[in-house]
Amino acid sequence: MPESITLQTLYPAGLLRWAGHRDGGVRKPFRSDSGRPTGGRITTPLVTRLQAWVGDLLANPASAPRTVLLVGGPGNGKTDAIETCIEFLDDGLHANGRLLRAFEAKFVVPEGQLPPRKVVVQLSTLGIELPSHLHQSITLIQDATEGDPAQGRSAEHLLLEELGDRLDSMCPGVYLCCVNRGILAHAATLAQETIRDDNAAELLNQITAAVTSGPTSPRCWPLATFEHFAVWPMDVESLVDASLTDGGHTVAHQIFAAALDVSRWNPACQSGSRCPFCQNRVLLSRADAVTALVKLLRFYELASGKRWTFRDLFSLVPYLLVGDYSELEVRGRQVTPL
Repeated sequence: MPESITLQTLYPAGLLRWAGHRDGGVRKPFRSDSGRPTGGRITTPLVTRLQAWVGDLLANPASAPRTVLLVGGPGNGKTDAIETCIEFLDDGLHANGRLLRAFEAKFVVPEGQLPPRKVVVQLSTLGIELPSHLHQSITLIQDATEGDPAQGRSAEHLLLEELGDRLDSMCPGVYLCCVNRGILAHAATLAQETIRDDNAAELLNQITAAVTSGPTSPRCWPLATFEHFAVWPMDVESLVDASLTDGGHTVAHQIFAAALDVSRWNPACQSGSRCPFCQNRVLLSRADAVTALVKLLRFYELASGKRWTFRDLFSLVPYLLVGDYSELEVRGRQVTPL
């Protein structure tokens, strides 16, 4: 067994970290020890879109949006997607990890403190050869729900000010932002009440309309009027809808495949077929078992009108395979499944 693998990281014990309230199920910006419990990047339609956008930005900057907003609630994968975008930029710029390390260094904070709301990396400081149109900066707002109490500025004030600065299509640099609908709505109201710039108010109204799911929602990538802006509602695409994929292989299938990978399970389990955890893996590994389960999850979405989030699925997987952690007791003592 490799030194990096222990009985605590092997499944079934390792699955306990997947839950949404544990480190494995919550992605902290540029922290390799958090989130991504499957062990790597999950391919989603948004990831493919961001990869294409980075290619356009580097090859055809005149037509590529310079301001990108990912909109959604907690657990929808905004942090992971925006970090993936930085990874694509690092690859596209042939930075060999320098861009990633620059962001990572700025997100290192003492234990117990929140990461910064806004991080700016000057590309010219990376010591790499840059395209002539990208001798600028990348601004990342990893959580636009944060305000600035020291200056008495609310989250919506800061967002409105930043987006107002980006109204000029020739505004330099790249701006990436993760935000929820509530802050967007508050910023739109603030623009109408306090800002005399009709363009700022119209921009916020168009963003809000574009991320509101509906048959008549306006175009969001890019925006119809402000084409140098692109926004993406994180819940517009289902993680369990097989009809949206080639071959029916959904995001949920990728998650379950990682959880059921026999090479990640403790091979020294002595209970054999009597082990409930191993049997759960065997039963769920049967042909079409996961597909049937994912179809059931999709039916729930249709019946409830609620999307499954990454955090939901990361919590569901250990519950199905291991059970409720609070029930893992023997004679009143908490135990760990091995």
